[in-house]
Amino acid sequence: MFNKINLILKYVFPILICSLFVSCNVKQNKDQDNNEAQSMVDTVLQVTSDSGEYDEEYTAFYEKYFNNFSYEGIKVFQNMSYNDTEYSRELFHIMDTIVGLFKTGNGYNLKKCWIEKVNVFENPCGFDEIEPTLNTKENSLFLFRGLKHYNRSAVIDTIPGNFTIKVREKKNFNFNSISYQLSAEGKIIQKDKYNDEVKDYKLYLTSGNKTQCIVEMKKFNDTMTKICWIGDLDGDGKPDFIVSSPDWYEDYRMLLLLSSYAEDDDLVKLVSITMASFAC
Repeated sequence: MFNKINLILKYVFPILICSLFVSCNVKQNKDQDNNEAQSMVDTVLQVTSDSGEYDEEYTAFYEKYFNNFSYEGIKVFQNMSYNDTEYSRELFHIMDTIVGLFKTGNGYNLKKCWIEKVNVFENPCGFDEIEPTLNTKENSLFLFRGLKHYNRSAVIDTIPGNFTIKVREKKNFNFNSISYQLSAEGKIIQKDKYNDEVKDYKLYLTSGNKTQCIVEMKKFNDTMTKICWIGDLDGDGKPDFIVSSPDWYEDYRMLLLLSSYAEDDDLVKLVSITMASFAC
């Protein structure tokens, strides 16, 4: 029995440690109970290792943090199918009021809605998936839980999304007459027609004299960080960001960054990560 436990600790435990998070700009928090959440808020660190070996630092991060992250109960997710897990059932809790982001003509609006029922089906890989059915016939782009303060205007000013910022690329945009820039740094290991092999990727947001690292990834696996949506979600007149940032092509990881929660010299705050895997 003792030998079996040793084998588990030696060979199985490292395999479980496959995706790790760390803040690139951790701040001190006077409230000790909130220390763990605060250290997650500024930046995400994704770690993938080809060798399957992880140092003590990454092991400590894995033990301290978790894949799905929520600050003050805020969650971002999409109206799509997820693996049937306890976490996804919490997202799809029936009849709870949520907020949906909908496309309306040339703009967008946020409005309250709810999930009428949850559909369960078996996928080809043999495990169950669930998907929600909303009370509205309109197709929502994103859904939010815990978004207490949101923009109630009929049209939300936005910057066209669904783009990537590759290493050494920059994108400038204006929002409410204020200039912003997104830029990326990293090491290109190998060029590719679709997604370069990149290590130590960092995505920065700059405005005026403020620059903030908002996403950091150790390595991509046939994927890339994508800026899905930029607009004013929380009604403070500043841009918020919905970002897709998986480190594996069979993973789903959605990040929500809100400007109204930004502290000190930051421009936005990471308030939610929703993670799921679709590998058979």
